[in-house]
Amino acid sequence: LFWQHTKGDFAETQHRELELAATLRDTRAAVGQDVRSAWATADAAERQAVFIRDQLLPSAREGYRAAAGAYAAGGLSALDVIDARRSLLDAESQYADALAAANSARSDLERAAGVPLTSIASGAPRE
Repeated sequence: LFWQHTKGDFAETQHRELELAATLRDTRAAVGQDVRSAWATADAAERQAVFIRDQLLPSAREGYRAAAGAYAAGGLSALDVIDARRSLLDAESQYADALAAANSARSDLERAAGVPLTSIASGAPRE
């Protein structure tokens, strides 16, 4: 009777260990997927912000400067200058939105990874 009871406990313990191992694998897979998804989102958001900063904003600034210069020389109307200024303000607003999205995505990535991005980038050990 004693041995049968011990065998039953042992079998139950083995079964529980297998269940926990499966749960651990599932959790690791889910975390990995969360990190990959957060990484893709953060990468896209950062690339968008960089594009706006490096391409769209300089173009909008140059357009405004050119319109203001042409207006001063009598070549354009005030409406053209106002339109160029509106385009510049739109580009600046898009950049602010893109920075906010990039920072939010970075925060989501840090949360998914469970460590600050500086630790991820440097390969520093987790605490």
